[in-house]
Amino acid sequence: MECSRRLFLKKCGCQPYFYPIRGKDMKVCGIHDVDCSFDASKMAQMLAFPSSSVQIELNELGLLCSCPSSCNEVIYSIETSSAPFPSEMAYQSSETIQQTVAKGKGKVDLRFLQ
Repeated sequence: MECSRRLFLKKCGCQPYFYPIRGKDMKVCGIHDVDCSFDASKMAQMLAFPSSSVQIELNELGLLCSCPSSCNEVIYSIETSSAPFPSEMAYQSSETIQQTVAKGKGKVDLRFLQ
């Protein structure tokens, strides 16, 4: 993961939003970086088993990445919880919630904990 982050920084001068931000001056890739990010993303997918042409480009960029595949994986532990939606009090006090439930819609919150 660290190697692909450095790949983005070297090729594009920015890093995708989902990598940890290191320092105040770190630029997150935006809409103007789409083409470069797309190319870097394709290369990053091949970091575990780089072809000779990808390895040459990595060497030219000064990236010596020989990371086992487990270094490229991020593992999250999962917790689930649930509650009735909406609560009886919220349902009675909000016309918007009543309309939402009548349309068969629900609510899902995803949260990432540290």
